[in-house]
Amino acid sequence: MRLKLKFLLENNRMPYEYRKAVLSFLKKCLESINEGKYFDVYFSGNNRKVWTFAAGFPKSAFGKDYIGLGKNEMTIIFSTSDKLTGYIFYSAFIAQKNKIHPLKGNSMKLVSIQKLADQSVKTDTALVKMLSPLCLREHDNRHDTYYSVSGENFREVSRRIIAGQLECEGFAKELAEIWSGKSGYMVVVGASLLMTSALLTLGIFANKMTEVSYKERGIVRKKGAGRHYMNVIDSLSVGIAQTFAAVFPGLSRSGSTLAVGELRGINKQRALDYTFVLGIPSIVAAAVLEGKEALKSGKFTLGMIFPTIVGVIVSAIVGFFAICLFKWMLRKDRMHIFAIYTAVVGVIVIIIGTVELNTGVNIFTGKPLVFI
Repeated sequence: MRLKLKFLLENNRMPYEYRKAVLSFLKKCLESINEGKYFDVYFSGNNRKVWTFAAGFPKSAFGKDYIGLGKNEMTIIFSTSDKLTGYIFYSAFIAQKNKIHPLKGNSMKLVSIQKLADQSVKTDTALVKMLSPLCLREHDNRHDTYYSVSGENFREVSRRIIAGQLECEGFAKELAEIWSGKSGYMVVVGASLLMTSALLTLGIFANKMTEVSYKERGIVRKKGAGRHYMNVIDSLSVGIAQTFAAVFPGLSRSGSTLAVGELRGINKQRALDYTFVLGIPSIVAAAVLEGKEALKSGKFTLGMIFPTIVGVIVSAIVGFFAICLFKWMLRKDRMHIFAIYTAVVGVIVIIIGTVELNTGVNIFTGKPLVFI
């Protein structure tokens, strides 16, 4: 929700510390409604604020100790992504309308409140218009550090702060989703694919060693060499592999789990079966979570039911044949094909990512890269 507040001023001089005056005004607004019960919600402790504001001055000129204005008025754009917060402040603003609030060497009176239309970002780029100078604050447990646009580390710090804000708002459900900018998402994907190839190669080698060990001891099993049961250490090892696969994009969940199982001396077919069974809870949980968010957002309509059902059916069919192919490759000792494939693709992706990071241009579209 965005609200445009218009204020009339006593004179055309605005102190540089106007932000403190605006914060004082916002605090006064919350103190004046519902016996001040909302004040602690938004201003006490170290609670993360879900709102922001920007001030606009008509034909301003910066003097030594003040900002000179072309008119005795100013506007404030109050923004929040939380509707409840928006309605609370809206009610508080109404209660303060036409009341005079003191400023240093001046005073301001709220004369109008206008609700602005929310604009949706539907492309991969967004143009942001600033109503006041941009300054970023980075806070730690000891002190605050401020960065201006002309500062040396502004771009790096802005990416880090924005990525953190997006993660707090739920945009980044995985660590992989906030890897961008100088960290090079494509390079990370390529490196993860190489890691998949390396793990598969180690798994193939470990399985061969297990087969040799069984032959030397005269053990012959119809279902192949290797243990057909799992102990606690096996489960912990597979769990750790699953954790890394969830964080690093490009690191195959099934491939890494299979490789770890073979490294632990487990029968390759049993390890593969365990890999796919292990994926069921995570797939179901992801489907429930995404479905809940889609219904909660109100964007899921009746017209989407049929395409969703078709998508589920197609995914199930493709997934079934993918599993059959994977089991065939394992049974026929053809897993080296998958290992070579992931290695080649990993190298290509790293090259593409490195070139794009150095040139700042998407090599396929020719458009400038946009980092979040």
